Amino acid sequence: MSKDFVVATVILTLCAIPVDAQSSSGGSVETLSALLSEVRALRMAVERAASTSPQVQLLTARLAVQNERVTRASRDADAVRQDLGRVQSQASARASEAAEIEEGLSREGDRERQQRWKERLRQLKLEGDASTVTEAGLRAREGELANILAIEQAQWVELNRRFDELERQLAARTPQ
Repeated sequence: MSKDFVVATVILTLCAIPVDAQSSSGGSVETLSALLSEVRALRMAVERAASTSPQVQLLTARLAVQNERVTRASRDADAVRQDLGRVQSQASARASEAAEIEEGLSREGDRERQQRWKERLRQLKLEGDASTVTEAGLRAREGELANILAIEQAQWVELNRRFDELERQLAARTPQ
């Protein structure tokens, strides 16, 4: 309800009270005095609501933005964890293949096949070295994203704390 609407309603209400009834009896003066007290209380309540509304809107907007930032940081951290899992799985598969090749080399008598398997072992080692570098980079990125996520979550918690504080203030203002 807007402040102007409330003021207009009060003015119309006051105009509707017959002027001669005000002067003819003491009860009307008391009624008018009570009505005036109510109008003043209503005015104070409207002013409080008007001053609080922008603060609530601002906190709501900040909370929405912060929620998006937490969601994005969480999504990025999950993506890095998935990449890390994929790299580790590939490393495990390479290690298994290398173990099989080494076992087969000891039994293989054909020189040409031994040479192909040795070449595959060398290729697996190169892939493993590259995978180790990739894994280290992903672990570093995972740590960065974990820190970013913790910071964003802390800011989100702080905004929620401010909302709770504002709610307590509003509850204290509201007449019971």
